[in-house]
Amino acid sequence: MFAVTFTSLDDMRIGGWLTRPRDEPVERSVVVSHGYGGREGPDFHLPFRRVALIFPCARGISRSARADIPGNPDDHVLHGIEQRETYVHGGCAADTVWCAASALLELFPMAARCGLDGVICGHIHHATLHELNGVLYCNDGDWVESCTALVEYPDGTLEILRWSHQQAVVAVREPRGLPETAPAPGWATG
Repeated sequence: MFAVTFTSLDDMRIGGWLTRPRDEPVERSVVVSHGYGGREGPDFHLPFRRVALIFPCARGISRSARADIPGNPDDHVLHGIEQRETYVHGGCAADTVWCAASALLELFPMAARCGLDGVICGHIHHATLHELNGVLYCNDGDWVESCTALVEYPDGTLEILRWSHQQAVVAVREPRGLPETAPAPGWATG
């Protein structure tokens, strides 16, 4: 296990841990993020062989603690929520996913040659699809606040779907692709 630091957006220093095989070559690399409670160390129980794992701590949490960002999970989740530009979780997504993956690729460039195609994540973040350094970044946003979802079509094409209230009403009134069945008691059709 190694203590690591790397630079994220806004020149934010991010800390975490790195584990790698002791007596085997690194063939893949994995970013293991965390939830609202943060993390106090790496997860040694993960069943990976020949894999380098990075366990980043989001800004303000544990090894990425800062005086200007609360470390307490209840306060951290609300920090800067008044504006999208200042909401701490926007930066946390970059810290614990994209920038951590970039750090791994610098340390273990062979991981890119071993089939890393992209990163897929989501939650309460901005939905987007873009490519950086040959790696596809897919963030599906979330279904609750932004009503977005990531879909993959049979030909492999990815798309972000954005759902509006009007579409939801039409879908409820006119279900498409559903088998013909009698309506459930209490439900109207047409």
